[in-house]
Amino acid sequence: MEQLGLCLSEKPRRGGARIGAGRKRQAAAQRHTPHRARPKHRVGNPLHVTLRAFVRSLRSQQVARTVLGAPRDSNRAHFRIVHYSVQENHLHLTQMSAG
Repeated sequence: MEQLGLCLSEKPRRGGARIGAGRKRQAAAQRHTPHRARPKHRVGNPLHVTLRAFVRSLRSQQVARTVLGAPRDSNRAHFRIVHYSVQENHLHLTQMSAG
């Protein structure tokens, strides 16, 4: 009995670099995300900050003690955190700056 050969060139193959593959470039006016500088932050306006963490959980007892103590310890006359929300893997902070 003769062994049959496997010919891969007959079928189109998947993957790899192909002509025309990938996302098509758009004109600058059609892009959804504008890449402009943000406006200057004014003193006295609230600022929302999101901090992402790469630990098992910010709500675990060992981590939560430190996470909940940090906003309290960071309040100063010129900087204070007025609201925070601890999630599983990130933290939302609203801070106020005083001039």
